Amino acid sequence: MKKIVVTGNIGSGKSTICSLLVDIYKIPFFDADGAIREIYQTSQEFYDAIYHINPHFCDAHSVNKQKIIDHLNLNPDFIEILEKILYPLLDVKRKDFIQETIKSNPHTAFILFEVPLLFEKNLAPEYNFIILCYASYSTRLARTLTRPSMTQKKFDFMNNRQLPYEIVMDKADLAIETTISINNTKEILETVINQLTKS
Repeated sequence: MKKIVVTGNIGSGKSTICSLLVDIYKIPFFDADGAIREIYQTSQEFYDAIYHINPHFCDAHSVNKQKIIDHLNLNPDFIEILEKILYPLLDVKRKDFIQETIKSNPHTAFILFEVPLLFEKNLAPEYNFIILCYASYSTRLARTLTRPSMTQKKFDFMNNRQLPYEIVMDKADLAIETTISINNTKEILETVINQLTKS
């Protein structure tokens, strides 16, 4: 079983690449966003840690994600504190997903992950094949501003937490410029999956 990871700056097309790999090749995909939602809603450990910082962030039985987002908008440095609490819990869910996938389908050839801060958090060694998505700043900004409640200030904050793609491109096994056509992208992914299947 090979662990494929998709990474790239905000708005670089990571979700599109993941969707193509899942839809075409039926690769099991660890939904980190869904896992984070579950942590916010059901993790007692997360609830207790956040409540200890500020009870205002918590509802009766869950952490209020919108209140956390509002606080981050005013206090961007809080992200470091939040990640130290959230990421270990997310890593447990990721490892559980791997084990459950292997158990339910021991012949699974690949598992897919999306990790935006792959290089920044030194997580690359955990994966077998790295796909880097990239596009120009203006393209990524235009894509991202279509998201609900997204602003250029939020975009720049998130973008500045990530290394420029030019710096990390040589660390990836495959770099895809996501302004090319979907058909060309599919052809590139088909070649990669065929090569990985044979290796």
